[in-house]
Amino acid sequence: MTDNSNDSESQVDIKRVIEMTLDLNDTNSSYQPGDYVAVYAPNPDYQIKTLISRLQLNENKVIKIESLDSKYGKYYIYISNGNTIYNIFRDLLDITGIPSKKLLKLLAEHSSDPNEKLQLNKLSSVEGKEEYAQMINDRTTLLCLLEKYKTSSPPLAHLLDILNPLAPRDYSISSSPLSLEAGKISFVFSVLPNQSIESSLSELNINNSDNNIITKIPFQLKSSPHFHLPSEDQLSKPIIMIGPGTGVAPFIGFLQHLSKINIETKPLLTWLFFGCRSEKKDFLYKDTLHSMLQDSTLTKLTTAFSRELDINNHQDPNLEVTCGYVQEKMKNHSKELYDLIINKNAFVYICGDAKGMAVGVRNSFIDIIKQESSVDEKIAVDMFTNLIKEKRYILDVWS
Repeated sequence: MTDNSNDSESQVDIKRVIEMTLDLNDTNSSYQPGDYVAVYAPNPDYQIKTLISRLQLNENKVIKIESLDSKYGKYYIYISNGNTIYNIFRDLLDITGIPSKKLLKLLAEHSSDPNEKLQLNKLSSVEGKEEYAQMINDRTTLLCLLEKYKTSSPPLAHLLDILNPLAPRDYSISSSPLSLEAGKISFVFSVLPNQSIESSLSELNINNSDNNIITKIPFQLKSSPHFHLPSEDQLSKPIIMIGPGTGVAPFIGFLQHLSKINIETKPLLTWLFFGCRSEKKDFLYKDTLHSMLQDSTLTKLTTAFSRELDINNHQDPNLEVTCGYVQEKMKNHSKELYDLIINKNAFVYICGDAKGMAVGVRNSFIDIIKQESSVDEKIAVDMFTNLIKEKRYILDVWS
């Protein structure tokens, strides 16, 4: 396990990022760079016990569930049958997610205090949309609501019906099967603001008592349907990778893989655009990327730091270090990018935020095509769309 935090005196607010290495434990599982690992993270013990206590339930009680509707299809409720209440809250229900408006109405219905009932009903209504948005921003959970609205006591049967199932968390694999010791994979994840590493690891059910001992983690390897390196017959074409923050993870796996394969048709060029807030504090895989520049696995690295730049000199001519955002930095290389994607049939990979970064990168490419081709917006969009149709513009994004 590695952590990107340091003792810098900078006041730039950043997310802490942890890299985990998992031992597949002779599962005979295989993967490619660009695939995912789905981690089945049980809910934290302290939240489960506090919630069960608040609801005045017996954690060891085994429950029996019968559906009165033969068409009722919530599978996770059926597999709750015969489980203890503790195990249901630990493994099957999402108790830490954003409460739905349906859940708010349930809490209101089972609140004995008129003021609490009024507030909860408002939260679930159109009238309370601003308060509900703030609740989402504050990452309010069911337990938070029950601690605030003390007279609400929703029945377990109703909670089983309304709470979402506990879903696995997908993480991009940041390693290549050719680079790590056989049977191991790496991935990175962010620690939420104001959350300690210990509590974050607790959410993954990891014992971090001495920073080395790790318990078993339920997981599943998931193949990406599209986000892989080009096929061998296409591998000589340039590869452009755009991955701010933890979006850089699959590209580390790409580059590790390229450094190990023994074929003559390696890419003529590999170019990574990476961005984060602070060069000093959250430049993920900084040393790895610099090493890849030195051995020419990575041809060019363009960075964009939105809040803080290290003023130390940068000697490598293939490393461009600037402030700003990746979608802005792309326009500084308009002619070169245009030549690569239009004339040299480069593959473009984008990984990261769907709403902000991915949209900005798309718009930058369209602007580049407009400028370098001297065409109008419609023709530029058509040319850009062709990249997608040719499967040379490949996304792995999340919202």
